[in-house]
Amino acid sequence: MYETNPKELTSEEYNEIVRDDKLLTNVAFAHGVANANGELLYMKAFGKYPTEYKVTEEQIKDAKEKYEARKKHIINNIKGKLAFVGMGMEYDNKLINGVRNHRIRTRFYNDKNELCFIEFGTGYQSDKDGTLRIDHAIMNYKEIEQRSDKNLPDEINNYKQLQSKTPVLDYTTDNILKIVNEFFGCSFKEMVVIDYCLSCDDYISEVLQWLRIFHLTNTLT
Repeated sequence: MYETNPKELTSEEYNEIVRDDKLLTNVAFAHGVANANGELLYMKAFGKYPTEYKVTEEQIKDAKEKYEARKKHIINNIKGKLAFVGMGMEYDNKLINGVRNHRIRTRFYNDKNELCFIEFGTGYQSDKDGTLRIDHAIMNYKEIEQRSDKNLPDEINNYKQLQSKTPVLDYTTDNILKIVNEFFGCSFKEMVVIDYCLSCDDYISEVLQWLRIFHLTNTLT
């Protein structure tokens, strides 16, 4: 990233920025800026668009510590929930319980303890705006993670034809929860989307053990 000459981030501005998860993430993962010879000049982070800041190593170090603490807090508060990570741009979805990120994904265990993966996004199907799309739907994802070749064939990415024949449904938390529960054999009661301070590699969603046992018992009887 080449020189753009942003202002230096003051201590007062830094203390304000790290209250916001998005801006905290920007500082924690600041970018190096180099001159035409490829020599590092400074580290740069974004504030509220289009503001840019020069940040110090101390600010980056402190932001990373706060980022990890925030991640730990998030994980402690999403246990038992179907937690998606925001992978795209946030937007104002005006649907009731509408998902406010253009692309989300998660790894999760179903009630039989099988690792699964699914990715949703905004889509347009027939003449209906605001519908969801499914980019990946994978059962037995643990086996896929161990593969060196990540260019997966359609039949693996398309569990129960969810990708090629995505149901025409609004892009809402209710519909996503229904798809995951019905197609993958889960009993999640709530889903959340975490846009910052959590990656898909940080967490695997699973139903609380007592609820899973309760669900399986009632399914078998």
